[in-house]
Amino acid sequence: MRGSILHITKKKKYKVKRIGGKYSLLKVILLSVIIFLTFSGLCKNLEEVFTDRKVLDQNILENMVRKIEDEKLEINSVIIVKNNNLVFEKYFNETQRETLQLTYHIINSVISTLTGICINEELIRSVDQKVISFFPEHEKTIKDSLQQEITIEHLLTMTGGYKWNSEHNNNEIQEFVENPRLLEYTFKCTIENKPGTSFFQNSGGIFLLTKIIEKVSSAEIEEFADKKLFQPLGIQNYRWERDSTGKTKGPYALYMTPRDLAKLGCLYLNKGKFKGKEIVSKEWIEESTKLHLELSPIVPISIEIGQKGMGYLWWIFSEMYAAQGHSGQKLFVIPSKKVVVVITANTNFYLPTRLYLDFIQKAIY
Repeated sequence: MRGSILHITKKKKYKVKRIGGKYSLLKVILLSVIIFLTFSGLCKNLEEVFTDRKVLDQNILENMVRKIEDEKLEINSVIIVKNNNLVFEKYFNETQRETLQLTYHIINSVISTLTGICINEELIRSVDQKVISFFPEHEKTIKDSLQQEITIEHLLTMTGGYKWNSEHNNNEIQEFVENPRLLEYTFKCTIENKPGTSFFQNSGGIFLLTKIIEKVSSAEIEEFADKKLFQPLGIQNYRWERDSTGKTKGPYALYMTPRDLAKLGCLYLNKGKFKGKEIVSKEWIEESTKLHLELSPIVPISIEIGQKGMGYLWWIFSEMYAAQGHSGQKLFVIPSKKVVVVITANTNFYLPTRLYLDFIQKAIY
């Protein structure tokens, strides 16, 4: 479906009248509730688009839409949330509001969130815990002694030191995904660099995190995510891809709608709370979105957008942090402007970033 479905919601003005020189108790209570809902840090309105030219330059965004449509760019959706309100929503290329989008490595930031929940619930002691301590039954599998040094923090910053780089070797990806004994295979891997010294996007580390979460929670990753994260966020329309044995492919295939991706961004923007309820601690939000590993930008657009490095499976930039996936999936969180941006696509990794820089960033007041 091309075009957007926009609903304009008018702000209601509430006045408290004096009755006999005193405020009506009922209206005082009502006013208190309104103030609480306004400032308690929740995504108040992600069901309808609230158009307000005081927060967005609509002309700039219209130019962006025209470019996407005229040049037939493979952008599927663009969503902007400002001050916890959905203020822009547009779908392209037959994508609709309820269409599930393959998130690719945005799932890494979901796994990071679930790790934080496990730490908050004391299922995991700290990020300093050694990975092998969760799997003593596999100690005999280890061939490289450096495997003994890998911690949860190394997995969260993708600095485990694995020799194989699954993001750029399709044969290795296939071997890894199809291996019926994935856990044993991962522990058999050679460690090329001392843990904590080198960054590689390696799905083996994400796989280990999912297995740690499953072990400490005594639940499949899908079940744990649904109970502890998706249900509290009101996310129901999603899907985890399964392998030939019927088991969830934790690190590889999570399908979500753009609006629900925006909810994840709102959770972080609001320091771990959604509708007044804490889902993950403020301390974890702050820790996972601060710079833990500096990375030199390798392409000009990375310099332009201010890339700094990695948090805990979040990409850190000068003025924001982001979850990013293959083919141009983007979830940007800009705390200083109280903004969340979601872009889903089926294109090169950098085009959505270009749209953000050329249009969206300039349109946000």
